[in-house]
Amino acid sequence: MSVYIDGDHSYVGVKEDVNLAKAKITDNGVVVFNDYIIFDYANGVTYGVVRAVNELLINEDWRVCGFALCRGMFCDIAVRKPGGPSL
Repeated sequence: MSVYIDGDHSYVGVKEDVNLAKAKITDNGVVVFNDYIIFDYANGVTYGVVRAVNELLINEDWRVCGFALCRGMFCDIAVRKPGGPSL
């Protein structure tokens, strides 16, 4: 199972999305986050996506399994939930 998250880009909003996705995703499932960027220079807004995703990677042992570059650096990052047999 995989989940694509493109919602509220604030840290609090992304953390809520992370917690919802974690409850739904199975072992070795993938969550893809849109706009993995610290600052939206086009709109002058700070995003919390990098902080929330990095906390998931560091604190819960999730692993990066994909990264998509975008011309404006509004990149996507895919992370895999630990557990189950290796792929």
